[in-house]
Amino acid sequence: MSISAYFLSIMKDERRSADAVVFGLFLTILSFFYCAAVGLASWMYKTGIKRSYKMDVPVVSVGNITLGGTGKTPFVIYLADYFSGKGVKAGILTRGYGGDETVLMKETLPDTAVYAGKNRLDNARAAVNDGCKLLILDDGFQHRRIKRDLDIVLLDKNKPFGNGHIFPRGVLRESTDALKRADICIFTKIDRKKCSGEATSSVCTACRGEMPAGSTAVSGVHKPVFFTDASNTFYPLESVRGKKVCLVAGIADPIYFEEMVYGLGCDIKKTFFFDDHYAYAQCDVDAIGEVCEKQGIEKIIMTHKDFVKFRKLDCLKIENKILVLMVKFAVTEGKESLFARLDSVIFC
Repeated sequence: MSISAYFLSIMKDERRSADAVVFGLFLTILSFFYCAAVGLASWMYKTGIKRSYKMDVPVVSVGNITLGGTGKTPFVIYLADYFSGKGVKAGILTRGYGGDETVLMKETLPDTAVYAGKNRLDNARAAVNDGCKLLILDDGFQHRRIKRDLDIVLLDKNKPFGNGHIFPRGVLRESTDALKRADICIFTKIDRKKCSGEATSSVCTACRGEMPAGSTAVSGVHKPVFFTDASNTFYPLESVRGKKVCLVAGIADPIYFEEMVYGLGCDIKKTFFFDDHYAYAQCDVDAIGEVCEKQGIEKIIMTHKDFVKFRKLDCLKIENKILVLMVKFAVTEGKESLFARLDSVIFC
């Protein structure tokens, strides 16, 4: 287990060993200092000591209250498609951490400008100068330098607040009180096996208690659409039914990916799960290929985000086995309310 995976297992209360308890106490102490820093930064923006800048075009922020795993990137793509369908030239501002999500967005949205970099204020100004009429601020809930016209927060409906602790003891980036800044809360992954109707209802009720009056609640899923391969050939989802497959994923919630693939009717023989934004090496490709050959695995299924990095390596020996599962976000509840809020930004 990597150091980051060990940390994460404690932050998610997945380890019950004595060392995990002791280290958890240490992380709890660090959380107080982190909370103080977050609170100070928030106070400085509220009092004007730190300045927030208003753009000349509408800004829609999409973010999390946790450290990831909500499926934010597919929703950003969903928004960009929506605004494009309305004839609005949108630009996406992303920090570009790891590079994989930036490439993914550029490939999925060839007609939408994607600006990657730490200084999103400079990129916002560049996007406006380039003629963008609306800006989508990716991972922007905690980014306060740019004022936004709409604040959207994504929450995993199964565990919207993780273990309830703030980083580094938990996966919360800030207190749940921060949801009072949200205009729209998107509850994702409502189709996952852990989410019973009664459980999801109680989760929604709890979250709505943190949301401000007049905010909008929306539910959605990440829906498999088709497969593609290294040559960009398309395959229907039914093409893997009954086949022996292995999964490769370096994402925040690989179990949801596994549940998706399992629902397609294939026989999952092996999973290779890595840390989020994992930097694949040639030894990983070789190890995966060796296991597939020994176990008679017919297809290697991975996410688009992982394939972006995987294809940079020598995959010649397993290239004919690789399938990339393409996924899109779909709203299941609250679509009309969501569209009304988005339209209010466009036509204000």
